[in-house]
Amino acid sequence: MKPFAANSHDAGLLATPQGYTIGDLESLDVDCVKGLMEQGYGIQENFLKGDLVKDVFRELEMIDFDGKLSSVQQQKMTGIRSDKICWVNYEGLDREKQPGLLELFKKMISIPFELNKKCSLYLQASGSFQLASYPSQAFYKKHIDGGYDSMNNGRKVTAIFYVNNEWKSSDGGQLRLYKRRPNPFQLEKGAVEVKEDEVACDLDPVAGRLVLFRSRDIAHEVLVTNRKRFAVSLWLPGPAGPGDDAT
Repeated sequence: MKPFAANSHDAGLLATPQGYTIGDLESLDVDCVKGLMEQGYGIQENFLKGDLVKDVFRELEMIDFDGKLSSVQQQKMTGIRSDKICWVNYEGLDREKQPGLLELFKKMISIPFELNKKCSLYLQASGSFQLASYPSQAFYKKHIDGGYDSMNNGRKVTAIFYVNNEWKSSDGGQLRLYKRRPNPFQLEKGAVEVKEDEVACDLDPVAGRLVLFRSRDIAHEVLVTNRKRFAVSLWLPGPAGPGDDAT
């Protein structure tokens, strides 16, 4: 597993739909894509089938058991987050021992190609994934993954996949999304500012659920979890501007 520079501007090639020949680029339904464009976030249920989701869960459990996940020490010390993470590339997977992650990564890698086909967001291909384990009582306080101008780290869309079977709301650990902040392109067109703490929704991290949101515009947090929860994240780079003024 390879380290990853979270603030890197480096990115892959433009995810041109014509260059994608592995599948049909139809993993995301209309409501998910519409939500991403209009509200700033979209939800896709059953992104990966049940047996494969169980495989991914077992493989993440083994990665955690093997001690490959570690705390982000500086952020832990300042009370920002208390999860454990590691970074892994598609090429770094064990083809025999990690078939679930292999299939999940393949499918998530197709997301920028599909979004470019349907929305022209000018996203770039990416294959560096963050695996995260939240032990009981873990959290990640309100933050935003990207930004504009001096705060621009290249991230345009955040994709998070969950594998937690039989998750109940009482288990906590919800992903709280705040209402989309108007970006510079929307403000130029007369968009109205939103209240900083106005919540859009709280999402349970249930197995098979994929959440997409705009990295530069959507503040979010992970509420305190009452039992261990896993998440697999992929950040899709892209330039500020194309697709950002959609309402």
